[in-house]
Amino acid sequence: MLCDLPNEVIAIIASFCQPADLCALSWSCKLLYSHASPALYRHIVFKNGPAEYAMSELSRFMLINDNTERHPPEESRRRGLLRQTRSLDISLPWYEPDSWQTRRTIGAINDMVNLRHMSLIYVEEEDYMNGHDLPLPSVLAETLTTCTVGFKDWANWSIWKATCLFKHPSLRQLELHWAASAVNDAVVDVGCGSTRLESLALIDCLITPDDLYQVLRYPRALQYLTLATDFNDKDMYGDEQVNCADYFTSIQRASGKSLQGLRFDVTHWGNIIVPAPGMHELRDVLYLEVAPDHIEVDKQVLNFQTPIPDIDCPLEQLLPPNLEVLKITPAASDLPTLWSILDRKSEIVPHLRKVILTLHYRNRVMKKELIAALRGSDDYENDPDLFELDEEDLERIYPCARKRVLRAFRGCCEKQRVELMLIHEDSKRKEIFKEGAGPPVWEIEDQFKQ
Repeated sequence: MLCDLPNEVIAIIASFCQPADLCALSWSCKLLYSHASPALYRHIVFKNGPAEYAMSELSRFMLINDNTERHPPEESRRRGLLRQTRSLDISLPWYEPDSWQTRRTIGAINDMVNLRHMSLIYVEEEDYMNGHDLPLPSVLAETLTTCTVGFKDWANWSIWKATCLFKHPSLRQLELHWAASAVNDAVVDVGCGSTRLESLALIDCLITPDDLYQVLRYPRALQYLTLATDFNDKDMYGDEQVNCADYFTSIQRASGKSLQGLRFDVTHWGNIIVPAPGMHELRDVLYLEVAPDHIEVDKQVLNFQTPIPDIDCPLEQLLPPNLEVLKITPAASDLPTLWSILDRKSEIVPHLRKVILTLHYRNRVMKKELIAALRGSDDYENDPDLFELDEEDLERIYPCARKRVLRAFRGCCEKQRVELMLIHEDSKRKEIFKEGAGPPVWEIEDQFKQ
C-alpha cells in the first residue's frame, strides 16, 4: 500500500522516519530503498546507535581488501548517497597500530561535498602517552559551517593539526577537544583575518598564550570564545602559580575589536589558577561566563597544602569594563569581591544589567538525582574513581547556595539596578560536571524569550 503512494508523498513520509525505520524501509524493496537511503544518509549518527547501518555501508565500500575490485555502479551509488549527507556525528575508536582502518573510514567524508555539520570524536582504546595523531578528512566540504573534532578523554594532539579547519573559508563554529601546543610544530601561513569563523571553543586544550594568539588571527571577526580547561595534577607542580593575564592580552591583540562573548574557566585540581586579572583589556566583551575562582579564592575549600597564588588583582582588572551580562556559579555570592564590584558598579562595570547564578541543586532530592545521574553516565563507566562522590563530597565541591546569602545578594543587585537570574541545574544536563557544557551566556536570554 505504501508503494502505491506518489513519490512525493513517500519522500515526505521518509523525512519523518527514525533511522531504525529508514533501515527497515531500505531493505524492503527497490522503490522504498530509493527514498529511504537518501534520508538515512542525510543525517548520519554513528555512536553504536540505530544509524550504524549507514556507516556499515560506508565501511563496506571503504574497508575493502586490496584484492577486491570496486564495481563502478556501486561506487557511483555510494558517492551519490554521500552527496546527500548534510550532518555527520560519529565517534570512532582510536588505536595507533590500527590507525589505517580509521583513516580509510574517514576517507568517506571526502565525498560528502554538501556536508554542513561535522562532529568527529575519537575514543582511545588504550592509554597512549607518545602523542596522538588526529585523522581528518583530506577534503572538507565548502558548505561546512559547524564542526567539532578531538578526543573524548585525555589526549595530546597538536592544535596545528586543525589548521585546515582554522583556514576553512565558510566555517562559522568550531569546537576542539584535548588539543595542545606542540613546540616541534612550526607555524606557517598564519591567518590574517581571512576566515568567517564566528565562534571558537577550546575544551580541555593545553594551549599557550602565543599559540592562542596565532589561532585567533585566522578569523576575520571572531565574536564568541570559550576557554574551558581542567588540568590534572600531573600537568603542573604543586607550587606553580599561573597568571592568566597573558591569555587576555593575546585575545585582545587578535580579536579585541570583534569579541562580544567569553567563557573562561581555567583551573586544575591541585592548585586553583586564580585570579584572572587582565579582563579589563577586553573592552568590547558584553557577555562573560567565568568560574568564581577567577574572581576570588574561596579559602574554605582551598587545599592549604598549596599556597594561595600571590597575584596582584585590582578590582578594576577583573571584569571587562563594558560588560552587560555576567554568568557565574553561586559560590561567588558568598565571596566579598563580587559584592565590592557591585558596590563600585558605576566605576568598574557601569553597563552591567544582569547577573546569572547557576544553582547546582535546590534540595537533598535534587542532590541525590545528580549523584545517580553522574554514576550512570559514560564518563563514570570509563573512570569510576573519578566520580566516586557521596552527598558530603558533592556538597563540599558544589555547595548549594545559602538562602540567607542569596536574599542579601539579591538586595545588593536591586540596589544597583542589576537583574539577578537563577538557573537550577538538573540531573539530565549535568552541565556542572563538564567543561564548556551548557548554553553560552550570550544564548540564555534568547532561550528564555522563546
